[in-house]
Amino acid sequence: MLDYGGALGSVFLQHRNLFTQLPTVDWRIVEQAGYAELGCLHIAPSMPAGELRFFSTIETALADGKPDVLLLSSVLQYLPDPWSALSGLLKFGWDRVFFGSNGCAAVLLEMSPDGSDSS
Repeated sequence: MLDYGGALGSVFLQHRNLFTQLPTVDWRIVEQAGYAELGCLHIAPSMPAGELRFFSTIETALADGKPDVLLLSSVLQYLPDPWSALSGLLKFGWDRVFFGSNGCAAVLLEMSPDGSDSS
């Protein structure tokens, strides 16, 4: 999992108990340099080796391989150009991309003017 804008691992830490049955966990957080440094110094060392890692650039996070999943949880709205950032992130070819928000989710069906769905 690459958690873009994942702060100090709050999503990982909130859901860590769900990962106990997995043979390995590789959760990478890309965050501003100050956050990444704090995470490397104070949070990652308390986790099993390699389970939670912090990076200040996506390039360094992907240096040893690309995870299958990209998580964008309440991050895009804080970026100066979210559409450009999203376009750049999608170029890496993730198997899955998850968007999250602060506990509020909606699944919507887009309807065309003639009343048919667009799926």
